[in-house]
Amino acid sequence: MGLGWNWLLTWGSLLTGVLSAFFWACSATITITSKPMTERKLNDRLDEVIEPLRRQSALNGWGAALAALTVALQAAKQFLFG
Repeated sequence: MGLGWNWLLTWGSLLTGVLSAFFWACSATITITSKPMTERKLNDRLDEVIEPLRRQSALNGWGAALAALTVALQAAKQFLFG
């Protein structure tokens, strides 16, 4: 376990952490425009809400997966190199 692994774990963790924050920030900027619930009828469809929520869900998933990878890389670095 030379200096290469230490470097790889450190910079890999930094990169995945930044990407995680990027995906979560992108998710937060998606706007959902729809009529207020008080203006809807009982049988109105929510099609204008579904697609933005799908995009938010996908971006949140990437953000969470990259955050988990960041923690795993940091834990491995701490375990292996103290």
